[in-house]
Amino acid sequence: MAEKGSKIGKLGGPLLDAASKAAGKVVERPSQAGEDAARELGERIQGRAAHTASRSRGVWGLLLQVAGGRLAPTRRGRAQMIERGKSWNDSENALAGGIARSEHDAGYREGGVAGGKAALVDQVGRGGRIAEQAVIQLVGSSSWVEFQGSVIGRRGHNQGKRVTETAAWQSSLSEPANSQLWVEVGKKRPDLTPDVQQGAERALGYSYDSVPGNRRGLLDDLDRLCLAEAMRRFDAGVLSGLHEGIFSEIARLGDPLLSQQLFDTLHNIANSPGTVGRDAIGSLLGPRAIAIDHALAPIRQSYSTI
Repeated sequence: MAEKGSKIGKLGGPLLDAASKAAGKVVERPSQAGEDAARELGERIQGRAAHTASRSRGVWGLLLQVAGGRLAPTRRGRAQMIERGKSWNDSENALAGGIARSEHDAGYREGGVAGGKAALVDQVGRGGRIAEQAVIQLVGSSSWVEFQGSVIGRRGHNQGKRVTETAAWQSSLSEPANSQLWVEVGKKRPDLTPDVQQGAERALGYSYDSVPGNRRGLLDDLDRLCLAEAMRRFDAGVLSGLHEGIFSEIARLGDPLLSQQLFDTLHNIANSPGTVGRDAIGSLLGPRAIAIDHALAPIRQSYSTI
């Protein structure tokens, strides 16, 4: 019995030691998880400060630089801070983009392509970074029809607005990393680029973002100015790239002044010297010509009378 007890004692030593280490790890894991979470939070705060500092000036910008990790006033320190801010911004965009894609996929499973795009339109209504990522995905999928006819159903300030009438629209297109989106929108719908919209906002003294979705008249007044400015930029080289939605928007507003401006602009292009202008008008045959007919109806003109 003494010998058997001795063996148990020899065996029990390592077992107890292993149990003690395991218990120690169980206690250590929450502590380590807390440290990791705290470190991640600190890095996100510092990254956000660095990102904001790279776009700020003055005393506030200097304070943000320190918060963003730039402790030495050197070029290397500034470069590291900018890189830290960019890394944070890219990470946050990836997270927001993932949420927007998840909502799109859920909508797609229920309603196909239309359901997926409708889900993205509603995500724009929530505002912030997720809304911006939803805009990027909508432009990337050539959702020109949705920009024209779909409104945000999500309850809140943006309910009843179209995607192009939100703060997220201008902010996402104005981001330097998204410059190609601005170019694409400028080709298809030159009335919807941020510079044109902001010009209309300055002229009327209020912004798209400041108007709630139930004040359609105020939003339409901004849209009229945007369309008028876009048509001033029309030439033979622009026409072939236009989406029919711009003509449908003129038809929706039913403003004789816009209809007359459209007719005069297209007529002048068609009758310019040479064949370039006439060829450009010819390129509009099809759905765009039908939309032009509707746009010119208030002044009893049509595509064929240009």
